[in-house]
Amino acid sequence: MATIKLSKSYEASGQVFDEVTLRPPTCGEYFAIGEPQEWVLSGGVRGTRMLATDLGVVRQYMDKLCTAPGGQYLDVLDLKDAIAVKDAVLGFFTEARSSTRNSTSSSSTSTGGRKTSKS
Repeated sequence: MATIKLSKSYEASGQVFDEVTLRPPTCGEYFAIGEPQEWVLSGGVRGTRMLATDLGVVRQYMDKLCTAPGGQYLDVLDLKDAIAVKDAVLGFFTEARSSTRNSTSSSSTSTGGRKTSKS
């Protein structure tokens, strides 16, 4: 869970709130909605790689993951608070990738270097 303290109180459809709570995405949501960011090549073959954020995908995650006050109320946020919520959504992906990298083995095995549990 992530709770974002907003810069001010908001009211939307009678709902007053000053923080947003997000839950982590599920596997089903990840595969249905997709990656919020991807590396793209800018400037042709010798160009630079840039991390591009798909704000439409981020918004879909915001709507799905917002447990309080609810995704339907987020349209009233000002830019500063909208960016804070966007960053929190992206943080779930950054954290998941970081923990995945830290939990993989450096030796090559038949599982592609991933740790597996045996029952």
